[in-house]
Amino acid sequence: QAFRGFESLPARHLQKFDTARATAHTCAASNWTRRNWTWYKGKPCDRRLGDLHLNGDMANMQTSVTITASEAELISAACVAAAKARHLAVAVAVVDASGMALRLERMDGARGFTSDLATRKARTAVTLGVPTAMLDAALNGRPLHSSDLIAVSGGSPLMVSRALAGGVGISGALPDQDEEILASGVAAFEKLASSAPKLGR
Repeated sequence: QAFRGFESLPARHLQKFDTARATAHTCAASNWTRRNWTWYKGKPCDRRLGDLHLNGDMANMQTSVTITASEAELISAACVAAAKARHLAVAVAVVDASGMALRLERMDGARGFTSDLATRKARTAVTLGVPTAMLDAALNGRPLHSSDLIAVSGGSPLMVSRALAGGVGISGALPDQDEEILASGVAAFEKLASSAPKLGR
């Protein structure tokens, strides 16, 4: 029920969403909710996105826009500023709508592996269309069946109306701290989107 419309996708794409399908059912069973995410008619959705149900309407999600390099730089800068304000050193990754890297910044003091984790979080959020915190809570420590995707808090998709524009990932601090820093990046993106209706290309 949470993934109506997936049957219309090409067979080669269905396998990519098997984990997301299972995750949605797990979330529904636990009535999971976190931060801006809630449940509407049995589907996970973002309160900020109105009637867009990311898991329920993914087959119809538009992917014709993507954030630009300059926009990614602004998002990254907001995350770095939030980390500095908390005296934390993290890595920030921003990817486009296809999951390819646009910007990667590792602050002084952040460990080397955080660059890879931040990128994987951002790519996971774009691939599955949900925040990685949702996956983290739903899977409860169980790994995703993918060598590239990761169910760890700190990643979020970036949306313009019904269009997936990119994603951002944070790594290097405690999960809740990664989420706080992430929220600053998402807020910066939303400010860009509201002030520039033609955000993305």
